[in-house]
Amino acid sequence: MPSPNVEEYIEALYRLGAAEKPVGTGHLAESLHVVAPSVTTMLKRLVRDGLVIHEPYKGISLTEAGKAMSMSLVRRHRLSERLLTDMIGLPWDKVHEVACKLEHVITDDLEENVYNALGKPKTCPHGHPVDAPDPTSLQTLFDLTAGDSARIVMVGEDSSEFLRYVSQIGLVPGVAVKVIERAPVGDVITIECSGATATIGKDVSKKIWVESVERQE
Repeated sequence: MPSPNVEEYIEALYRLGAAEKPVGTGHLAESLHVVAPSVTTMLKRLVRDGLVIHEPYKGISLTEAGKAMSMSLVRRHRLSERLLTDMIGLPWDKVHEVACKLEHVITDDLEENVYNALGKPKTCPHGHPVDAPDPTSLQTLFDLTAGDSARIVMVGEDSSEFLRYVSQIGLVPGVAVKVIERAPVGDVITIECSGATATIGKDVSKKIWVESVERQE
């Protein structure tokens, strides 16, 4: 069974997009909050175990074995988050860090027991699919123009502060949102959500994914 450290690297690479295109070592180190030599050492092990391909000056890509491991880890992480919110009662802004630890001790049998006990959930609390990669056809809230309406599908699994903030203004999965105005400069948009209006910047709107966009004249 891979060590938790190996699993953390594989999951981080998946979240950075290494299943689709190479990821730089510096980007990986920054994501994991480790120094470059630590990444270099671990990459040798991951290459040896057939989990990644590392091409100098190009980056790191997951192999098919690496992709399979990453999807298993992501599934366990999202089930852990659902377990923590639905059955333990933790708020959605506090489950990510706990789930990062819990996912490494969940066995195959326990994973399916958790899945069934939760009623076979389709998504994690933040809207990300449990049994599939994140959809690539979605737009972000930032992509919309004034007058557009949509339904929130996923919220970026970010810091507790971020999740608390978007929750306070109603930007949660399943909620309808409408863009009232886009500022001519500054990448700021004004939205209507849950009966109230709010003004948000690009750093927030780029982490909110939506679907069923309809133009409202």
